[in-house]
Amino acid sequence: MKKIASTLLLVSMINLVSAQDSKMTNAYVKENTNILISTIVRGPYLQLPTPTGMQVRWRTSEADRGQVSYSLTATGPWTIVPAEPTATIEHKVDISGLAASTKYFYKIEGIPAAGPAVLLEGGPNHFFTTPPTGIDPSKTTRIWVTGDPSEDYSEPQYL
Repeated sequence: MKKIASTLLLVSMINLVSAQDSKMTNAYVKENTNILISTIVRGPYLQLPTPTGMQVRWRTSEADRGQVSYSLTATGPWTIVPAEPTATIEHKVDISGLAASTKYFYKIEGIPAAGPAVLLEGGPNHFFTTPPTGIDPSKTTRIWVTGDPSEDYSEPQYL
């Protein structure tokens, strides 16, 4: 019973921690409980933007169920996207039902096999803006295109 009470107290503390302190809190959880908390080892990165949706991807050190929440402000209130159905290290969560040309903040949580959701990433620097529904000639649009063929070429390759 003591272990359950201390875990519940710790869960309450985790839920109050801001996004900037998430890595420090996760380290505390690892040291003071037997709950295995993953960390993000790659990403997060955004994929497949549409006027009404966005895909968030990341990789974690341990298999867990990923969950994304989003908000119009960096402090909430948060809309929670349903968590991934199975534990994995390669995470992909689709957000839908968004408004076009709107800035959204997001946070990423990991749900370990034994324990509650734990904040992995988030804060004022985690945001995206959905694309517009059409072309608006009055707005300037900048794009940045990069490519990586994932090959080790010693000479430049021209496509």
